[in-house]
Amino acid sequence: MRKVIFDTETNGLNPQKGRIIEIAMLELNEHNQLTGNFFHSYVNPQQPISRMASKITGINFYKIKDAPIAHQLKSDILQFIQGKELISHYLDFNLRVLEHNLQIKLNNPTVDTLKLCRQHFENTNVSLLALRKKLKLKKCNLFNSSLMIDCYYTYQIYNLFNLDAFDTNPEA
Repeated sequence: MRKVIFDTETNGLNPQKGRIIEIAMLELNEHNQLTGNFFHSYVNPQQPISRMASKITGINFYKIKDAPIAHQLKSDILQFIQGKELISHYLDFNLRVLEHNLQIKLNNPTVDTLKLCRQHFENTNVSLLALRKKLKLKKCNLFNSSLMIDCYYTYQIYNLFNLDAFDTNPEA
């Protein structure tokens, strides 16, 4: 089964109220290798971006004022993820915000790399930034979007678990 690594940036921390301001996706083939297909877009949330969200994401109103709204991207996003497993770091948030913004319920199989990391690295910070340093993840210079780079880090983390680079069931 093909897979899609995805991530979102939002204008708030509540997935039921927040709006996507950027979305990024990388496609993997059945062997967990990048296919070269990707989807990236800034998104106009049609509401203000908080200073905190702007500081965290580096995205402000001027960067997205001419970007499409989520509804305009819906068919492209759904076509990109159709029939594919969805993988994300902090899947619960990203999936809920995606469903809320697209006004749809997705039934794709899913994997949350954050939960995998929490199980394996108990009592450790498992943010992407912390994992990037801890696992010595490679930076990808193919993308100019920090969100696309975050997808690439998530891809590397996902592959570490799938390649049995370490025991994914430490209690066994």
